[in-house]
Formats: sequence, structure tokens, C-alpha cells
Amino acid sequence: MTKLSIIGCIFLIVPITYYCINYLPDSDIYNTEIDHNVQIVDIKKLGKVEILNYEFNDIVTHKMIRDYLPDATVTLSINSNAIVCIDLSYITNTDVKIKNDTLYIKLPKPEISSLYINHSKSRIVDTEYAFTDSAELIDGAYIASERSISDIVDKYHIIDSVSIDSHGCQYIRKFVETISTKPVKLYF
Repeated sequence: MTKLSIIGCIFLIVPITYYCINYLPDSDIYNTEIDHNVQIVDIKKLGKVEILNYEFNDIVTHKMIRDYLPDATVTLSINSNAIVCIDLSYITNTDVKIKNDTLYIKLPKPEISSLYINHSKSRIVDTEYAFTDSAELIDGAYIASERSISDIVDKYHIIDSVSIDSHGCQYIRKFVETISTKPVKLYF
């Protein structure tokens, strides 16, 4: 009789467990609570128009060299952006001239408005021997990538490569032509 009762219990417990795992909603099993405390830190007046967005993908391998243990390494694919803009608040009356029914506007020099890492497109490619140090290695790789993107922007003279024919400048030209109903020439 005991073997039959054990087999009967197994046949009873297995379907009930299967049902509970697959058909009960997850909200009944796990309760989560999230608390946010958001404060406005700063409000800035902006007059900048984004004219170009450079997207970079940096493959970073960060290694922690150890004396007695194998070296811990992490490889990341980090997606970054550099946004070039023009600050329209620098335009004065002397920068706008009308000659022969054409409007000439001198735009301020382009500048980098932001360099940032796009974490939603970045990912960890590989880790080796980084059991307890993975967070430190990943943070170090992100910091190294931020520095390298800044160096790339300076090295390749991204700001100097911006031309009046870029899409952002063409949007500004079309906007001013629509408002003024005159042909517009832009220059730096």
C-alpha cells in the first residue's frame, strides 16, 4: 500500500506543480516595489540646433593584470554619439545682410554639444576570469571609451569637417527661405 500511495502522490503533485509554474501569473509569485525621488537640478536656456550626429562603435578590451591569478578581461562593444550643433543665440544683426534680393546669414562656428555613450546599443561581448571584478572592469572600459571618443573627435577634426551643405544647415536655410520668401545663402 505504501508504494501505491507514493505513486499516487507523485501523480498528484507533478500536474499541480506544472500548472502552478506555467499558468499562474508572475505577479502573484514576485512582488516588486520601486521608489523614485526625482528633483530638477538645473534648467538651461538653449539656442542650439543639432546639425550632425556622428555615431561610433568602439570595441574595448579592458584587462586587469594580476600577479598570481589569471588576468581578468572584459570585451565590450560600446556605441557612442557625438552631436555637432550651431548655437543660434550668437547670431546678431550684423550677421544678417540683404544684397540683391538675397538674404545672407553668417552662422556661428559649429561646436560639439554632447558626447555620450548609448547604453541601449552597447553590449558585453566577452569576459574571462572576471568573477568578482566584472563591474570594475566594465566601468573602466566605459571610461576608456569616453576618453577615446573625445580623442577621435579632436584627432579627425570633426567640427572642421562640417559644411554648409550638411543636412542640418539645409533645414535652417529652407526654414528661413520659407519665412522670408527670399533666397538664402548661409556661410560660417
